[in-house]
Amino acid sequence: DGFDDFAVAGKNGGVEALFVYMGGPSGVGPEPWQVIRSPVPEGNYGFGYSFGCIGDVNADGYSDHAVGAGRLGAMGVDYAGGVFIYHGNGDLLPETPSLTVYNPEPLPELPGGNFGDAIAVQ
Repeated sequence: DGFDDFAVAGKNGGVEALFVYMGGPSGVGPEPWQVIRSPVPEGNYGFGYSFGCIGDVNADGYSDHAVGAGRLGAMGVDYAGGVFIYHGNGDLLPETPSLTVYNPEPLPELPGGNFGDAIAVQ
């Protein structure tokens, strides 16, 4: 639509969430356009602390998005981290991620890999 949008991490009903705000001809409104709740509702995993538009990774013509959760447990390791991938569809992002990518090499002797704390797009 030619307008910039942004997202903010926070909590919604005690569950980590990403609040998506859409830009428009008169700017950004006070209410989020969409609230995406963490697919892992129990606990504090850092869902949404990192977020990025990652292009069209599935080649369907719509932008896809990555949402980090750097404190998500993986393969029995606390705080190993993960990233949730949401495939765009030209409207709202889906309620559940299309793919979850976990830290590929969590170290049990060194918990706290925080994979997903930052997302960079090239």
